[in-house]
Amino acid sequence: MRRPYSVGEFDDPSCKDFVHKTEIFAWLVLGRKRIGAFQLNKFDPNGCGSNEDFMTVMDLAEAYEATLSGALCRQFANLIDEVTLAGPIVDFRRAWIMPRFANGDLFRLTSRTLVEKVSPHYSIMVMKAFPLEYEGEVLEGSELETAFKHRARAMMRYYQRIFGVRPFDGEYGDDGWLWREGETLA
Repeated sequence: MRRPYSVGEFDDPSCKDFVHKTEIFAWLVLGRKRIGAFQLNKFDPNGCGSNEDFMTVMDLAEAYEATLSGALCRQFANLIDEVTLAGPIVDFRRAWIMPRFANGDLFRLTSRTLVEKVSPHYSIMVMKAFPLEYEGEVLEGSELETAFKHRARAMMRYYQRIFGVRPFDGEYGDDGWLWREGETLA
């Protein structure tokens, strides 16, 4: 786990302390072999005065975070004033497990335990169903596009089953963005 830092402070010093980000990376080890990996981010945007501030700051760092903030702010009209006061946002960014260990409960139990340990009092958990094996490979209109869409939909169903997440409304949900409220909002 990395120390929290201010998103965008190097691009725009006036944004210092608007959004604090903590990056988490974990290996899943069985014996002496790495069989899985997990990357999560925890965002605390309570230095922001509004959804617009949040989107502006998140747009400074990277396109993924800009899209993440856009999805959250479209889903929640008062994300900053009503939702994130209950706790940080957990972004379940990436996960990988060796195929032979993918069946069964190992992935589900490990993922859920990691989220609970990293941020037991989160307000919202978000994730994007994106099959990593297609990263950088799918061009619009290519033969792989159909396979990619089928795989992404299968991942969405799987994440809905194991995490209890649901798709965002509209285009973000269509693109694979999923969310669930934490215990602090439920």
